[in-house]
Amino acid sequence: MSRIFRRSSGGGRFIKSHVIRLSPDEQGMNILMVLMFRYPSTDSAEQIKKKIERILYQSLKTKQLPLTINKSSFTLTSIDSKRMRNLLNSRCGIRMTSSNMPLPASSSTERIVQGRETAMEGEWPWQASLQLIGSGHQCGATLISNTWLLTAAHCFRKNKDPSQWIATFGTTITPPAVQRSLGKIILHENYHRETNENDIALAQLTNRVEFSNIVQRVCLPDSSIKLPPKTSVFVTGFGSIVDDGPTQNKLRQARVETISTDVCNRKDVYDGLITSGMLCAGFMEGKVDACKVSPKSSSKL
Repeated sequence: MSRIFRRSSGGGRFIKSHVIRLSPDEQGMNILMVLMFRYPSTDSAEQIKKKIERILYQSLKTKQLPLTINKSSFTLTSIDSKRMRNLLNSRCGIRMTSSNMPLPASSSTERIVQGRETAMEGEWPWQASLQLIGSGHQCGATLISNTWLLTAAHCFRKNKDPSQWIATFGTTITPPAVQRSLGKIILHENYHRETNENDIALAQLTNRVEFSNIVQRVCLPDSSIKLPPKTSVFVTGFGSIVDDGPTQNKLRQARVETISTDVCNRKDVYDGLITSGMLCAGFMEGKVDACKVSPKSSSKL
């Protein structure tokens, strides 16, 4: 859909598309999709609908679509921002601004300066801060549903009592946009503290969070996914930006690149410490990392 509208004469009006639901039927696949456009307020909903239909039908005639689509199956329905938000909240991985405008994938890349740029509201809505009551921020975590967080097992070395922990959401720790208590902590049964293997844990919130522009669940990748070396990825968190520095109140972000396990296991890097269940990322020259310098640095985010 993005290709269709961006190639059209009115492509400047198109913002983004989101697939909400796929459901198979006897003749193929039904797709529920949200299409976002920016049109003048003087255009009526009916006028806008006709313009969009004209572009879609023209694409069908010229066979620009990679799939065979039944023209009679197209149904366009105008929705308001509230209905759009409700539909998007049923999906994972949605990044939105406070004005309900989606963030393009490139937005973060353009603003990274040596890993010290502050994230904007809605940029990483699945980011959480895990805090030990009385001791403050300890670890970052990722929201994977409205009640579960994914984090590292080593975060709970000192204290595994869920009643002593809280989770906050938003781009600042103080004040938090949303705060929840923890009701359960589950460490991976094969977590090895000495080798950091299976360093993963789940934390359950006592009360569910409501999805919004600033709190949203992430999309979990397939377990078989392979990221080739030099794939751009992002690290985010509230950790220190210098060795042994203070926790950051504002959410930070940095773009790094994946590094092959073979390279990371070289004697001059991690010397064989990276196992098949780990992902190595950073820069060999040490310009940006989850901490401060080279891949040898311990992660602070």
